[in-house]
Amino acid sequence: MTFVLSAMFFALGTVGNMDLETELAESAIRVEAEPLKLEEQTVEVETTAETEISIAEPTNYYAGGYSFTDAEVAEIARIVYLESGFQGEDYYYTTYLTACVILNRYLDWGYSSIEAVIYDECQYATAYWETDTINSTTWAAVYAALEKTDRNPHYQAAYYSLEEYDLDVYYDDGITQIYY
Repeated sequence: MTFVLSAMFFALGTVGNMDLETELAESAIRVEAEPLKLEEQTVEVETTAETEISIAEPTNYYAGGYSFTDAEVAEIARIVYLESGFQGEDYYYTTYLTACVILNRYLDWGYSSIEAVIYDECQYATAYWETDTINSTTWAAVYAALEKTDRNPHYQAAYYSLEEYDLDVYYDDGITQIYY
């Protein structure tokens, strides 16, 4: 399954193709800081490679003073998994930063909901993709981002560069680039 998803991402040429000129004109937010270093933590999850999505009674999660329901957290996790989390444990930090990008856009760009961030025109090529499972690496990264959001990254790209838009690379794992 990972090979198929990787091939689809490569064939698309982009993950989250966005209208950057519009976004950059509307957004003047730039936080200059060192990348957030996460302490290694132990997260108890199922030992299977994939974990089914399950939404229980709404529980509120907090990030940046905002509250998110289980459904919103599951939606963040779905997109984060499809954008970078499918790559597995070796890409935990990229997966964490991808979750931070979604949260930072919500917190800083005036969106009314997480869904508005995800489904905004030309933001996430994966917005309409379905998945039945989300791996434990993605869940751990999303919960870490909710607990301690790195407030720097607001853009991400895969297999292409956004530097021509005067964005600075914040993190690059060789596949996905995260920008200020």
